[in-house]
Amino acid sequence: MNTPEHSQLGKASAYVDQYDASLLFPIPRAEKRAEIGIADVQPFLAPTCGRPLS
Repeated sequence: MNTPEHSQLGKASAYVDQYDASLLFPIPRAEKRAEIGIADVQPFLAPTCGRPLS
């Protein structure tokens, strides 16, 4: 599995024109959310399954 430290983020890389799951990796958010005081309730919404929020 890729990690941010071992990924191509911020580095020069060849353009990939096909899906490559090996480039994906999770980025934990809980620690940074706790640092800014939004650990329990996030002040933002995101659409799910491509459906707009209403």
